[in-house]
Amino acid sequence: MIISLLRRIKNKIYRTLAEKKVQQNLYVSKGNTLFVDISEVYYQDHKTGIQRVVRSVMQEMQSMTDMKYTIVPVVVTDQDGYWDCRLADNPELRPVPKGTDIFFGLDLSGRVTHAYQNGLFNEWNQIGVKFYFVIYDILPLYHPQWWPDLTYDHHHAWFVNVLSMSDKLICISQSVQNSVRQWIKDNNPKVKPGQTIDWFHLGSDIKNSQPSKGLPDNYQDVLAQLDSSKSFLMVGTIEPRKGHRQAFEAFKELWAAGHDYTLVIVGKEGWLVEDLVSEMREFQQTSNKLVLLQGISDEYLEAIYEHSNCLLIPSEGEGFGLPIFEASYYEMPIIARDIEVFREVAGEHAFYFDNVKDPSALSKCILEWAAGNDKGTTPDSKLIKSLTWKESTNVLTTKLGLK
Repeated sequence: MIISLLRRIKNKIYRTLAEKKVQQNLYVSKGNTLFVDISEVYYQDHKTGIQRVVRSVMQEMQSMTDMKYTIVPVVVTDQDGYWDCRLADNPELRPVPKGTDIFFGLDLSGRVTHAYQNGLFNEWNQIGVKFYFVIYDILPLYHPQWWPDLTYDHHHAWFVNVLSMSDKLICISQSVQNSVRQWIKDNNPKVKPGQTIDWFHLGSDIKNSQPSKGLPDNYQDVLAQLDSSKSFLMVGTIEPRKGHRQAFEAFKELWAAGHDYTLVIVGKEGWLVEDLVSEMREFQQTSNKLVLLQGISDEYLEAIYEHSNCLLIPSEGEGFGLPIFEASYYEMPIIARDIEVFREVAGEHAFYFDNVKDPSALSKCILEWAAGNDKGTTPDSKLIKSLTWKESTNVLTTKLGLK
């Protein structure tokens, strides 16, 4: 308690001194302003699903002509030894809000809650600025075993602070909304009076997500490999909850039985998967049936979607499952684990397998799908009601009352 108080005092002193030094470098909002936090994308764009959401929504909001608010992207920084908020387009400028303005936590960033704990937003609160946050998921609170040590503690601290400071939460699915409400009911945290919780769905058109460009020298060889056999695509960071271990073991069963299938995994190596990634790389030395692609551009990912036969999404937990919408956009069939959020997003237009970890259950499902696909009897992903990023952002801004 004393340490926390001392940190706040130090932060206030540093910020006061800094304000005197740069008192001319202020951005005073005119009219209604929406200050959008993009801190993680700004400092270290990991090019994950969340970063794609941030880039896409920012691009669409800035192109809208019917917004009641001026869009100003901001970042939260502790570069000079104290927490501060600066304009992303001009880090020399510090925003000075009015009571009619809104701070919108579009990015997932612990910086905001650290700054909040150290008193950065006290004045914003006092003059009536509203705080809105996107909630992508709270899976670390329910399944800490899927993450490295301390992830639960960090996510818990972030979420508790968000609950205490937010006027509105907007979740990326009804499933996430349900889990947030249940967690609040079960844990009785401090919640800002009058807080509302809503949801929206994400977009799917990669072309309108500020896509990265670039193709490797061997990309045509990889695409030819996908075209030469029935290929199954997984998209997402390699981490425990994503089901890569089960998928790899299932395909080893299928390959051992003589099935000419290719498994394509697009995603960087995450955490707690060192042994799995090592095994997959070793397997690649003797077989071209497993394709591992890490750090590829969005341009290359689009080509992979276009040349693959089926999306495989065996994740045990997601906030949304963006590859489902992307696969639908490319009219690609889908095999998915039977969990709540995938049913919400894909409905009856995906081929589901039971939520078990047995590789044989998955390999059996893949064979059933392949047989049905040859007969034209498998679910049609084109019937999924996917959204463009423009449509998704329109729903988001409407539900937040920004239009």
